[in-house]
Amino acid sequence: MAMPVFEIQPDKLARAYGDVALRVYRHDVVAVAGVSAPQFVDFDRRILSHVAYSYEVITDYCSRDDRVALIDATVSIGKALSPGWEQRVTKSTAAARKLTRLLAALDVVVDHRPAMTWLTEKKIQLAVAAVNTTDCLLLDDPPVKLTYWERQDYWRAVSQVTRYCSLGWLLRTRDLDLLSGWLTRLIVIKNERVVIDAPMTTIKRDVQHATLLRIDRRALTTDGQERLLASFPQSEVTAHHLRIQVPSALQVKRRLKRANLTAKDVTVEAGRLSHFVRQSLAKNGLQLYWLNQRLNL
Repeated sequence: MAMPVFEIQPDKLARAYGDVALRVYRHDVVAVAGVSAPQFVDFDRRILSHVAYSYEVITDYCSRDDRVALIDATVSIGKALSPGWEQRVTKSTAAARKLTRLLAALDVVVDHRPAMTWLTEKKIQLAVAAVNTTDCLLLDDPPVKLTYWERQDYWRAVSQVTRYCSLGWLLRTRDLDLLSGWLTRLIVIKNERVVIDAPMTTIKRDVQHATLLRIDRRALTTDGQERLLASFPQSEVTAHHLRIQVPSALQVKRRLKRANLTAKDVTVEAGRLSHFVRQSLAKNGLQLYWLNQRLNL
């Protein structure tokens, strides 16, 4: 049985995590959503006192060989990397060669000029942290300066680094819509309780088999389920089902009216979600932006 490269038992977790033990295995990309930055950084401040900050490898050129490291994505390199910098940040010829190969795999070209793009800088940071860490990297959200397309490239780089260096990743992020294609596990916390904790394969399967459940003790069915779903912005999602919730039968009627839909007098069990809805949720692997918005993460 594979052993986790990073693990915190429930009694060591912040209160928001409840009784969930965080375990990360090699080649895992695990995202935690709905947790504030102070709670996440508390991993290092209080619980993981042995964790070294990987950004120090770039800023002070000192060698690291840490088992687990936390990347501070807000820290800037601050100056151009002069020739031979790979050897200085790794203190090892073999590690420097590995870093060079990893940067090439990430399509990063260091031309040693004072200016470099923010995305290039962050990719270099990921690569240096990965080469100097043996088991697991912790990452506190992507840099806010990145554009939509740059963030997509950034998460692709995270996935590449995970495979190339055989590491595990634990991320705190709200960027689920772009990251979902590379996640292996998702943990979502809302109102200090876990509402999702499942492998992405399980979540994708459950979304494909999701049903429109009862609304205020009455199951509604319609030929335009995508319009019906759009009428109810308040929803609760778990790893097992998709449930639309409204506070009262009166609001059900109002929202149906706004959507030009009507509920029959008899109760009809709703069937599976329409092909349109499944595709809108499942595109790009699993498009979690829809779920993310309604969870108010």
